[in-house]
Amino acid sequence: MNGSDFWWLTEREASQPWLVGVGHRSPLVDDDNPCAVPWYRSVDPGGKLSTDEKRHPLTYLDEWRHTCGNSEVFRTLELCPSREAQEGALLGPFLIDIDNSDWDDGYREDLEDALRVTRQVIEFVTDSWKLSAQDFRIFFTGRKGFNVEIQPGALQISGALASQIDMSGKRQEAAIQYLRSQNRVKDQNGNAVSDRRTFIDRIYGSPLRGHYLKKAYVRLHRSVNKWVTHGGTKIARMKLELSPKELFDSTAQAICSRSESMIRQGATP
Repeated sequence: MNGSDFWWLTEREASQPWLVGVGHRSPLVDDDNPCAVPWYRSVDPGGKLSTDEKRHPLTYLDEWRHTCGNSEVFRTLELCPSREAQEGALLGPFLIDIDNSDWDDGYREDLEDALRVTRQVIEFVTDSWKLSAQDFRIFFTGRKGFNVEIQPGALQISGALASQIDMSGKRQEAAIQYLRSQNRVKDQNGNAVSDRRTFIDRIYGSPLRGHYLKKAYVRLHRSVNKWVTHGGTKIARMKLELSPKELFDSTAQAICSRSESMIRQGATP
């Protein structure tokens, strides 16, 4: 689907009428508890944002972007069938979420280390999983790190939703163990994959607690990530797609600058 949020669907899957959930929240302040910020999932009959959860056709994302100013907008990883004759739910894409954050002395990110780990992820998926560039997409999420999206079929992730989650969880653990080995991370607890606070968000749960969909939403492509620092500074960056060459040739500072300049230039989805 032309590089959209649903680029990972096969031609047959893309021809079916799936339903997707949406999400939106106000920009977070560094002191905010994300769980305490209202999460909007629909629009009420009067046109106001509502916390009521609804499912929409995939084409609804454009309207949701417009309603929320293309800022802090999300969709569900799960796509639901819109009719009984259709096959079961789809989960996708397979997502490796690389973040870096440090709360010990104010909030800050080490994006250079997150970038380094993301390069390791690409080396892993191309060398160990034998993926080609058409099988995955790379994104700078705008703040803490990067997402690597992978076409589920390229990893043989299929079947009922529970099977898709379980297969995704096993793939996730393989990537985490590889990164820990590469970076000589001794502490096997938590999500850390480097000694500089870069971690993999366990979207599909963990071996200890079992595999389940821990993170139900993903930020929309080419949407704006906004937040407010401790000092009150408002920052906005666009979720930015990177080619493998751009990932390996760019610095974190250059990626951030490009992400911010896209907003100033009025880039659209």
